[in-house]
Amino acid sequence: MATSAQRRTAAWSGVRDVVRELAAAVDEHDILTYASAIAFQVLSALAPLLLFVFALLGVLSLDEVWRQDVAPAVRSAMSPDAFRVLNDAVLRVFHDQQGFWVTAGGMLTLWEVSGAVRAIMGALDRIYGVAEERSRRRRFAISFGLSIGVGGCLLGALAVGRFGPRALGLAHASGAAAVLAFLVRYGLAALLLGLSVGFARPTRPGTQAAAALGVDGHGHRGRRLAALLHRLRLLPVPPR
Repeated sequence: MATSAQRRTAAWSGVRDVVRELAAAVDEHDILTYASAIAFQVLSALAPLLLFVFALLGVLSLDEVWRQDVAPAVRSAMSPDAFRVLNDAVLRVFHDQQGFWVTAGGMLTLWEVSGAVRAIMGALDRIYGVAEERSRRRRFAISFGLSIGVGGCLLGALAVGRFGPRALGLAHASGAAAVLAFLVRYGLAALLLGLSVGFARPTRPGTQAAAALGVDGHGHRGRRLAALLHRLRLLPVPPR
């Protein structure tokens, strides 16, 4: 009968084998390259997204959201000179550049986020070993549609998390009402964030069929990597 020390040794050996195999699969499928591309696209989308949001607030005559809610929190985290520059830029967007940033900012944000979605598509195809058969026009159309869903959910989660209590008239609530406002506020924000992850994790019939049949052009390592990502809820379809 194996001793406890032997069982621990065997368990650690199994863990090392899995880690080694997954590391090899990550390298084989260029997962880090895809991850870097996705991160770059998301970071590139942040600046135009913020300018789009500020311009939209200006169009909706909600300038006080910046002055009363956002600016005080930002001021405390920045130096006076840096905040002055940022505040001047935001006020210019409010008063002089609303139309430009509502249109150009929204389009630029959509382009950058859609690039991240297409990178996710490529990574999933690589993991499942499925050849891309859709036309470039179809891939772009799908990625743009999914990007609208991602952006809408993220903006909705931000709005609910920051302004939910005020919209419900519970900004100064206490006791049970405050607990209810907290649960509704962050529960709805979490739901919207979950939806944004679902939009950013596109699937298609070819990928599902390959996963269901256990088709993997890259062999056992690809199946192991796909199985682990599915258990972590990062892949929508379990491979065989």
